[in-house]
This record gives sequence, C-alpha cells and structure tokens, in this order.
Amino acid sequence: MDAWWAGITTLEKVYWFFAVPFSLVFIIQLIMAILGFDSEQDLSEVADDMDGDAGDDSIDTGLRLFSVRNTIIFFTIFGWTGIASIRSGINDAGSIFLSFAAYAKLFNVIMKLTESGTMDIQNALNHTGTVYLKIPPKREGTGKINMEIQGAMREIDAVTDGDEIPTGESVIVSEILENQTLLVKKYLKE
Repeated sequence: MDAWWAGITTLEKVYWFFAVPFSLVFIIQLIMAILGFDSEQDLSEVADDMDGDAGDDSIDTGLRLFSVRNTIIFFTIFGWTGIASIRSGINDAGSIFLSFAAYAKLFNVIMKLTESGTMDIQNALNHTGTVYLKIPPKREGTGKINMEIQGAMREIDAVTDGDEIPTGESVIVSEILENQTLLVKKYLKE
C-alpha cells in the first residue's frame, strides 16, 4: 500500500482524497434514503427555521446548486472521474477539465428530469370539468370547477355567458380569460 501511494502523482492523491471519503458519505446517504431516514431539508432552510423566517416570500427554484447533497455528489464524481482519467493516460489539465465536465453533464441531465410543477392553464382549453361552486349567469360572478390538468386535479375559477350552471354539472372550457379564469358552458353528453 505504501509503495502504491508513493508511486502516484500528487494530483491523483488529491482525487483519491476526495473520492474515498465522499463516496462513503454518499453511500450512507443512499442507504438512509432507501430506509426512509432521508431529509430533503437543506442548510438554508434550517437557518431560515432557526431565524423564524420560514414561509417568507423567497422563491424556491428547485435549483439548489450549493446544497450539502450536491457538494457530496460533486466531490464523489470529481474524485472518481479524475482517477479514471489519470489512469487512462489523460494529462493533468485534461483530467481536471473532465472532472468538472462530468459533474456539469450529470447535473444538467438531472435538471432536465425534474418537472416544474407549474400548471399551464392553456391545457384546460376544450377539456371538461365538473362545477364545484355554482357559476352565476352571464358573467355576473365567479364559480369554481374541478378538472384534471397535467395529471392533477385542479380547482379553477370559472364564468359562463349562458344561464347559471349548478354544482355537479359537467362543463367544457371554451376560452381562457384574464387571471386564469375559465369561460365554460354546459357540456352536453352525446
């Protein structure tokens, strides 16, 4: 072991220094996640909770570049990619570049897999729903309908140009108005 360690370059020692401990922590995190002991809470959220600022108007973009989990993943990938590139004969600068590029590529692929969860109201057009709160006649007020949009049930404000539509009636969306209000009419089943 001592002969092997003495025979590798300083850069490869740095890669091993990152690869082994961060891989162990990554494996422990993975096992904890499988067993249900995983927490998605990040350090910034813990700090907010301690300050009493939780629930403020901050926006969660879903892109947590500097979380503890991402740091562990970065150093794990950085270390193993560096070791593999050095062992395959790539020079030091190339191995450093590949180590960063491998993490960037993985992060890019993972980010493409996530869904924004943002509802596109245009997906409601020409689809049916059920009146939840009666819809007053001739746009004299707003009611509510329940309908499935993008695989999730939504409760959405609705108006009609016709007669009052009572609770429980089926409606079809004919137009999207301001403030994501739907213009609906009774749906006549054939």
